[in-house]
Amino acid sequence: MTFAKEASEQTVTISTNRDTWMAFSPQEASWITLRQEGNTLHVKAEANEMGRERTGAVIVNAGGTQRRISVRQSAADILLQPETMQISFFREGGRKTVSLKTNAADLRVDLAPGTDWLTVESQSRDGFTLVAKPTTEKLRRTTKVTIASGNSVQELAVEQEGSLPYVLPLLTFPARLGEVMQYEQGRGHIMVRVPDGFSSNASYRFMTRSKLIPYIEYQYSQDNDEVYYATRTQCTDISLVKDNPDFEAFLLEYGFTRDHEEKAGKVVVYTKKDFPALLSVVFGTDDASIRTVYLAIQDKAYPTFTKLPMHRQDAFLGSRPLGKLGASQDEVRAQEKAWKSSLDTKISEPGYDRFIPESTTGDREAELLRGYFYTTADAEIPEGDPYINHVQGLQAAYADLSLAFWRDPVGKLHLTREVMEFMAAAGFPFYGTFPGGNEAFFNKKTGKAYIFTPVKEGGKSILEIQCYYDKPSADASAIRSSLERHLSRRKK
Repeated sequence: MTFAKEASEQTVTISTNRDTWMAFSPQEASWITLRQEGNTLHVKAEANEMGRERTGAVIVNAGGTQRRISVRQSAADILLQPETMQISFFREGGRKTVSLKTNAADLRVDLAPGTDWLTVESQSRDGFTLVAKPTTEKLRRTTKVTIASGNSVQELAVEQEGSLPYVLPLLTFPARLGEVMQYEQGRGHIMVRVPDGFSSNASYRFMTRSKLIPYIEYQYSQDNDEVYYATRTQCTDISLVKDNPDFEAFLLEYGFTRDHEEKAGKVVVYTKKDFPALLSVVFGTDDASIRTVYLAIQDKAYPTFTKLPMHRQDAFLGSRPLGKLGASQDEVRAQEKAWKSSLDTKISEPGYDRFIPESTTGDREAELLRGYFYTTADAEIPEGDPYINHVQGLQAAYADLSLAFWRDPVGKLHLTREVMEFMAAAGFPFYGTFPGGNEAFFNKKTGKAYIFTPVKEGGKSILEIQCYYDKPSADASAIRSSLERHLSRRKK
C-alpha cells in the first residue's frame, strides 16, 4: 500500500476460510491506524510531516496464519527555516548560534569556498553555531552559508564589520519592521525609541556600538509597516565623511557611488544600482547626517490606453472663455441613450450628469461611468447666457487603475512611464502634480487639460479622469493658477 504525504485512508478486502481474523501494526509504525469492518480492513495513515519517506507494515492473522502487507508513505515537502537570513559579527569575532526549524532527516551546512575566517560548529537538526575569527581589515568581509537537504536550499548572508567606524542601515528593500529589528539587534544595536502615536510618521531609533555614529533611525508611515521610506544617522566628526577616501571606499563596498552635489557642496548624493533609495550626506559645521530616502522606481511595464481617454465624449466639450460652444445637456442625454447608457438618477447636482455605460466585460479601457459638467449661471455668467447648460467639462472613470498608476512598496501611487509617454505623444505632456493626488497633462497651444486622479469607489481604487479647456498661455504660474481654480470647483 502506498500513501501520499497527506492524511488518507485505504481499504483492503480480507478473504479467509476462518471464522475470525485480526490485524495489527508493529509498534514502530504508530502512524498507522487500523479498523476492521466485516471482511474489510480500513488502513489510515496520519499526515507525514517529516522530510523523508517512511515505511511500515500491517500483519493480518487468521487461525495462526499470518500475511504481511507493506505500507509506504511519501515524504513531506522539506522545511528549512532558519531564524534569520542575515548574520553579523563584530570585528572582534565570536560565536553565533542559528536556530533552525526543519523536518529534514539529513542536513548539510556549508561555507562558501575560500572562507577562512569562519567555521561551522555544533551542527544538529535544531541549528548550528558559527565561529568568526577577529579581523584587522578596514572594510567588512562577507560570505555565504548554505543549508541544504535534498533539493531544498537556503542561503544565509554573513558579514563581519571592519575597523572603520561607519554604520549603514539595513539595505534590504522592502523590509518589514520585524526584519529591521532582527537585523539591528543581531549586530548589537539597542532600540531606544518607538513612535508616540501622535505623528503621521513612525520613527524607530537604535543605538549603535559606535561612539562616532551613535544611532540609526528608521522612518515608517503610521499606516504601513511593510517598508521604511527613510533612514537617518548622525556622524559626530565631519572629517570622517567629508572628502574622506575611507568613507568613499566604505560606501563603494556596499555598492554606492558618488552621483552629484547639491547646495554648493553642502550635500553629497550617492546612488546604488537597482536600489530604490538615494543616500545623502548633509554636512553641518562640525558634524554630518547620513540619510537614505526612498526613490520610487517602477517595477514593471504597465499597459496603458491605446486611444485618448474619453475620445467619444471629446466632440461634446466646449469652453466659454475660448468661444467654443459645447453640446447641450439635451444633446448629451440623447447621445448617451443611443449608446445604451443609463442616467444615474442618484446624482442630482445642478450642472452635472452621470451616465452608467452598457457593460463591456473584458475591455480595460471601457468606462465605469461618464460624466458631463455644464456651464451654470453665477456671479460672472448671467442668466440667459448662451453657454448655460452646455458642456464645459468631461469626466470618466475606469476600473483598472494600472492604466495610469502603479503602487510602490511604500504604498504610494505614481503615474506609470507608459501613460506619461502616451499622453506626451498625443500632445499632452505631463504638467504637474496638484493637491489631492491630481496629476495634470496640458497642451499649451490648445489649452486643453486632462487630470488623472486615483479615487476610492466602493472600497476599491479606480481611475478618474477629467478633461476641460483652459486659456492657452506661456505663463507657467498663470496656467497653474487656472488649473487649480478648475480643480477647486470640480464635482465628483
